[in-house]
Amino acid sequence: MSRMNSKLKKKRIVSFFLMTILFGIVSTILWLIPMPAINVYLKAETTSADITSKVVFKFDVDEVYDGSSEQSAYPENYVASIRFDPLNEKAKALSITVPGEKSGLKELRAETQVSDDRWFTAYSISGTELSLTRDQEGNASIYTVNQNQLDEMYSQIHKKSLEKPLAQIAFLLVYLFMCSRKFLFHSTDAKLFYGVALTIVMIVCFTVNLWVVKPDIASTNPGKLDSNDVEMSVSYSDFSSLTSADKFTVQQEFPLDAGEINSVSLQVNVENNVSPTDTANSNYHDVYVSKNEFVDKYLLTIADKDEILYTSIVSPKLLNENLDAITVPLKLSNCKGETLRVRLDKTWEGEPSSLTFQLGTPSKALPNLALISEEPSLVAYETDTSIEGVLLQSKNMVVSTSYASVPYKLVATVILYGAIALILLNCGLSSAASKRFRSVVCIFDYVIVGLYACAQPVFYRSYIGGFPDEKAHISYMSYLVKNAPYERIIPDFSCMRVYANIDNNVMDYANPTQFNYLGHPPFYYHILRLLSHSVVDGNQVIYDLQLMRNLSFAIGFSGILIAFYIGYTRLRRIPILHMLYGLILISAPNMIYVISGVSNDALTMPAVAIFMLGIIRFYEKKYNILTYFVIAAGINLSLLSKLTTGMIVCIIALGIVLFTFFKEKKIKSIINWRFFITLPLYGVSVIYFWKVYKRFHTIQPNYKALAEQEFVQSGMYRDINSRGQMGVWEYLCYFFQKFMGTWDTLAGHTYLPRENSTLSSHLGLSSIALTAILVMPFILFLVSASKEVWYLRISVMSIVITFTYQMLNSGFMSFNVNGYPGGISSRYYLCAVPLLAYAIMKLIENNLHKSDDISIRASFRAAHRTMLSTNGIALCAVFALLLVVDGFIYSVLMNLPECSFFYVISH
Repeated sequence: MSRMNSKLKKKRIVSFFLMTILFGIVSTILWLIPMPAINVYLKAETTSADITSKVVFKFDVDEVYDGSSEQSAYPENYVASIRFDPLNEKAKALSITVPGEKSGLKELRAETQVSDDRWFTAYSISGTELSLTRDQEGNASIYTVNQNQLDEMYSQIHKKSLEKPLAQIAFLLVYLFMCSRKFLFHSTDAKLFYGVALTIVMIVCFTVNLWVVKPDIASTNPGKLDSNDVEMSVSYSDFSSLTSADKFTVQQEFPLDAGEINSVSLQVNVENNVSPTDTANSNYHDVYVSKNEFVDKYLLTIADKDEILYTSIVSPKLLNENLDAITVPLKLSNCKGETLRVRLDKTWEGEPSSLTFQLGTPSKALPNLALISEEPSLVAYETDTSIEGVLLQSKNMVVSTSYASVPYKLVATVILYGAIALILLNCGLSSAASKRFRSVVCIFDYVIVGLYACAQPVFYRSYIGGFPDEKAHISYMSYLVKNAPYERIIPDFSCMRVYANIDNNVMDYANPTQFNYLGHPPFYYHILRLLSHSVVDGNQVIYDLQLMRNLSFAIGFSGILIAFYIGYTRLRRIPILHMLYGLILISAPNMIYVISGVSNDALTMPAVAIFMLGIIRFYEKKYNILTYFVIAAGINLSLLSKLTTGMIVCIIALGIVLFTFFKEKKIKSIINWRFFITLPLYGVSVIYFWKVYKRFHTIQPNYKALAEQEFVQSGMYRDINSRGQMGVWEYLCYFFQKFMGTWDTLAGHTYLPRENSTLSSHLGLSSIALTAILVMPFILFLVSASKEVWYLRISVMSIVITFTYQMLNSGFMSFNVNGYPGGISSRYYLCAVPLLAYAIMKLIENNLHKSDDISIRASFRAAHRTMLSTNGIALCAVFALLLVVDGFIYSVLMNLPECSFFYVISH
């Protein structure tokens, strides 16, 4: 036997070396063979060039189309760039004409564009190696690249093609998987091995896409949104255009208010808002010569002290997506307190016809805009103050900067690979023999998931800015603070308004802006009033916004902690199961986002979790006072937080009562003295809603009922002649698309949309795990019924009934009556996520456990049945990994460029 094993081992070693040699040969061939050159640009770095004239690249080849053999470009920071056309590979020579009496060519480079802001140099040659002549007038230098030099350039751009790294990475992965399968995991189940292999490929692709393809972003604010640094940024008003029929040169000094900036922007107006790519537009050639050149020519120079940081003719590639700003990528560090000098030269005579720069009145004092009358240095200038009657000193050129942003790529990478390590640890320990050890790992999982959730509010408050209806919620609390001596419990909803802020921590009670449309019960707001130490100073209500946000998050997170407790005590001690349960609870992007701000949605979380705990105790036949008290507390808290939440728990309670009476016929489990003792607790909600109904003739006061005249003038009402029209099926399609669009994206004060979000996109890898949270519980209706399954079915059906009612009543009927297509947000149902998470866990736990094996000793059989099967562990691991990616990483971090507080940096 040992001899056979030795021969097998030697055979495997030989096979390994043969495969490695084969891999080395193929890799060498891949490296040496030419591949198509894609996204190649030729860049001529010039010296002393006339940057108001173009550098001309001319190949000695017949033109296939107009301009194919001759291209030109204005130098940007003295570097002229053109995109290389493969048709010109037949050329035997290339001439580069650099304008300027003393101009020169420092270097010619062939660069490949990897992404918007990343370049790779495939070939370079010094200008001294090229032949040089001067044109007849002596106004330009002509450099010639000969055939041998061109051939070398062509060879290099093909050898260093962008396709090669991709091909080599793919081949390396194939080699590693083949070796792993043959020599390390030859006895592993094939489906499991190739499933893991596919997962690894996806992780590699995600990482490459994140670091290579995804662009860098900049922030529009000098600091965090919840800090005083935001107040330092300058804004403008009272805009006008900087225009004149004559040439002019103006200069704006701009003090920097942050230690690091990423770009400088100047606000502009593009005639008719014509895009550089909209060549079919009838006004296109009034604005652009081509997609790379404006009709109107301005020379833009940006300097720090006496050093020129940027200089070039303004080109369309600097336009932002909204066509209202010219943005120059400019990375500076340690620059707080320094002054930028932004100089603009109009280089032609005549009125601007396509592009005008904007003037505005700044929100804080800036140095006057100066008119330079001669060819001065960037520092010295004369203080002329008008151009053709335009007074300059009364306004400033609209200049702004972008700032260093959150390193979202690094954050996403740390979260992803940290989660992978934790998932692997959980998978390895999910079959550990010691239950005590597995229990410790389960607790560790909840701690890590909890810390992950607690870190997210810091991000949302610092970088996203604002939360759904937060001003209205604070106004509600402020009204209670102001009127506490007179309205201690139930407020006069008809008198409540949304009040103006003097600053982030002061609300002006004397300056109402609109009717407060929140008619929720006041319990949550009384908690804030009592704990936030808010005070009244005349007509001002002074509060601590950060304290209120922290209190709100603590309330919401307490519900998540209760859900953690339920999972830990009711699920089998299988670590990966608990990790998955924790991730389901927090991964819907709006879950943590909503409770991070001031919102009564926070109170719905502990309300449902407490009710859920009570119902589980009732299912476990713990018919004691504590069980009935917990159920009563959950129902009351749900009704007094939000009616949607109250409706969900009341339907569950009613369903379980009916099931107990008619299915189980255990009337005494409810009709007993222990339950009757808790009956008075329900009187709290009954009295509240009776008093509200008696006073306002509705159990939830609303905008339309209490301020109809203002309501019809608000954005929540559409005039009958201007509103849209939808049939029932059309509205259902609309509703579900919008609902799902708010399920896997941040939706509220700040909308952070996903790119290309459609109904079918929610089944893609970037959303499938979040969608599964909503879909998987319906499998309960396909499995065999037990008492536990019936309880879970009732819970799911209560959510469906509430959802359907809200969709038809608050959605469809409201749309037809008021014309406002509201009531579509998924955040109204986040309180039900613990119910869905628990249902999913029970499905996995009860249907993917190990089957009994007669070869196992009887004493171990019971423990064996508590373990998940290999497929169960694999499903939990993949589901958990997808939740990490689909949740905070993809729904938030990967879509930050879509947020109004960030934008893409291009180079």
